[in-house]
Amino acid sequence: MAAAMLRSLRFLILATGFAALPASVPAPASAQELLTVNGVEVDVTGDSAAAARNAAFIQGQRKAFDKLIGQLVDPASAASLPPLSDDRIGAMVSDFEIETEATSTVRYLGTLTFRFYADAVRQYLAGSGARFTATRSPPIVVVPILTEGDRSLLWDEGNLWLAAWASRGGGALVPVRVPIGDLNDIAAVDTERALAGDLASFDALTRRYGAADTLVAEARIDPTTIVPGGEAVVALTAKRYGPAGLVATFEEEVRGSADDLPALYASAVDALDAQIERNWKSQALTTTGATVGNRLEVSAAIRSLDEWLEMQRRLQQVSAVQGVDLRYLAMREARFDLVYAGDPLGLTRALQGRGLQLMADGTAWTLVLVGGYTGPTITTIEAPTTTVQPAPVTDPMAPVDPSAEPDAVPPLP
Repeated sequence: MAAAMLRSLRFLILATGFAALPASVPAPASAQELLTVNGVEVDVTGDSAAAARNAAFIQGQRKAFDKLIGQLVDPASAASLPPLSDDRIGAMVSDFEIETEATSTVRYLGTLTFRFYADAVRQYLAGSGARFTATRSPPIVVVPILTEGDRSLLWDEGNLWLAAWASRGGGALVPVRVPIGDLNDIAAVDTERALAGDLASFDALTRRYGAADTLVAEARIDPTTIVPGGEAVVALTAKRYGPAGLVATFEEEVRGSADDLPALYASAVDALDAQIERNWKSQALTTTGATVGNRLEVSAAIRSLDEWLEMQRRLQQVSAVQGVDLRYLAMREARFDLVYAGDPLGLTRALQGRGLQLMADGTAWTLVLVGGYTGPTITTIEAPTTTVQPAPVTDPMAPVDPSAEPDAVPPLP
C-alpha cells in the first residue's frame, strides 16, 4: 500500500513538473493575440508626399479592418454592425508594416500589412449581436507538393509552389506555418508519405513547428501546356489531417499567365487559403459572448504520464477550450473542468478533430485519447547477416598434392 502511494506521489510530481500545469491552463488565445491582414493596397494623392502617406495609412487601416470583418463575420449579419470612426479603428491596431511602397511629391502607393488586437475586435463584435468567428484555428503546417506531369517535387529547389507558400502572409483565422525544408524536414516526410496521408510523418512535422494539423497541398500542372504568351492552369487538391486522420478536403482550379508562374502560384495560395478560412469560419461561428466560459466536469482514464501529457497537448490545440482546471490527478485517472466556448455538441466535434472523444453517461463526462498514446515511432535498422564459413581442417599426415598452389604447400621443416 505504501509503495503504491509513493508511486502515485511520484507520478503527481512528474506530471506537475514536466507538464507545467497550473491550477488553470489558459487557452491558446491571450490578451496579446493579434489578427493579421496583409496585402492591403493603397493609392492616395495629397498636398504633399507626407500628407499622402498619412492619409494612405488611415485609408489602409480601414480597408484592412473591413477585410478582417469580412473574414470574421457571417455575411447575413454583417449589416447589424455599428459604424466606427477612424480613431476607433486605429485604437484596435497593434502595428503595421510596409510590404511595398512608391512615392512622388504628392502621391503614395503601397501594399501594407496591419495587425489588430484580437480582444478589442471581439469586444466590438460581441456588442453588435452579429454572428462571428470568436477564435482562430490552431496553426497548421503546410506540405506543398508540386506535380509537373509525372514528376512530383517537395523539398527540391525548383518547387515554385513551396516558394509561393513561403512568401505569403499569415492568415487572419488559420495561421499557416511553412517548413524550411532542411534535413529534419526531409527525414520527416517525403512526397510518397505525404500523398498517402502518413500520420506518423505528420506528427513529427507538427511537433517541430508547433502546429496542430497538417495541410498536404498538391498543385498539379501539365508542363506541355505551358507556352509563352498562353494561359497556364493549376489544379489544386489539399487535404487537412488532424491527429486522428483526415479532417477536410479542398479542391480549386486557378488560371493565369504562363509567362509568370510565380504570380500564378501566389494566386493559387490565396485561393486555397480563402477556402481553408471559410471552412474554419463555418465551424467556429458563434453569437455574441454569451457562450464563453462554460464548464464541464470531465474524468479521463490514463495509462501513463506520456498519455496524460499528450492529452494536454491536444486540448491546448482546441480553440473552443479556454482552460483546464485540474481537480485530481493519480496514476490511472485525471479529473478536471473543461472551460469552453459554445455548446457540448460543438465541443465534442472540436475535440474529435484533435483525436479526443468526449462521451456522456448520464451526467458524467469522460474524455478518451483515441488510440491511446504509443509514443514516437522508432525505426530499427538491422545490420546485414554475414555467414562465416569455418576453415577446413587439414590433416598434417596427409600426402601433399603436387598440383596444389604454392601457398597451399606446407612449409619445409
